[in-house]
Amino acid sequence: MLCAMFGPRVLRELHGVFAVYKPAGVTWRQVRSTMENRLLQELNALKQPGPRQLVKVETLTTATERGEERSLAVSLVPSLADHPLVRGPRYHSLGLAVGHGLDASASGVLVFAVGSGRRLLDELRKSPVTQAYTLHGRLGIATEDFSTQGRVIETVTYEHVTRDLMERAVAMMHGAAQKALLLHSDVDVGSHEGYLRAVSGCLLPSRHKMPALITAVRLADFNPPAFTLEVQCTPQGSQLALRRCVHDVGRELRCAGATRLVRRVRDGPLALAHVLAPARWHLLPVLAAARAGGLAVHAALGTAVKREEEEEEEGEEDFRRE
Repeated sequence: MLCAMFGPRVLRELHGVFAVYKPAGVTWRQVRSTMENRLLQELNALKQPGPRQLVKVETLTTATERGEERSLAVSLVPSLADHPLVRGPRYHSLGLAVGHGLDASASGVLVFAVGSGRRLLDELRKSPVTQAYTLHGRLGIATEDFSTQGRVIETVTYEHVTRDLMERAVAMMHGAAQKALLLHSDVDVGSHEGYLRAVSGCLLPSRHKMPALITAVRLADFNPPAFTLEVQCTPQGSQLALRRCVHDVGRELRCAGATRLVRRVRDGPLALAHVLAPARWHLLPVLAAARAGGLAVHAALGTAVKREEEEEEEGEEDFRRE
């Protein structure tokens, strides 16, 4: 079915935003290179336009009773310059754009854009959306890079840490995150609206002052020495800052902590339900995912723009009252 499709038509339809699952142990650049090479290989294997036709003029000599007569014969011949063995592959680059990268040891949702989807991705980067991560930590050790693979610099006991103590430490971190979020949003800290947005989890930093900060933390599992945190943060943060979060929880418990695994479960509107596993990094699944992802990003951007317009209108009303 794929070989019967017309290459230029498929390329015209290859627009949008899609997400893939990046496994741990590879860089996002390697994932992008693998994805682009595979898509180019399948695009070049599709049915392609025929070679250009060139006008060939030949002189024909015909023997007659009067002698030799010459005439011109005009014909169309395919251009050898368009032969695949001469021209090589028709498509050499797709210009895949990547969203917010993941470091080599992290895994999860990695967003790509192709064609007109690159403009959508730029708008998504500027909008006040958040990311969600799952952090798998381990109590009892502290390392140089805050991960369990780093060089151990401290080993302590963790038997005194109970679930209640862990929940208190996480709650304190969540409260500090919410306070920082209020300070970096356009909502009045003492207003009823700010309270309602904070309680409902709809509070987001302003587009004009969006720093790298954690917006929410929750304890998902506790089985000492292992524990799992669910963290929501702004895209400007790094996975190193998230590992530092696990380290800080350990310090708050008078213990130590290191991160075993960082997994991104959502990037803006695209979550694990939207990702393509490595086995599906092919042209047809990418076409379908890019269409669906583009619609999801459009919907998220519409919501973000509407929220910003409401905040601007509220600011103008406050200014008029003053």
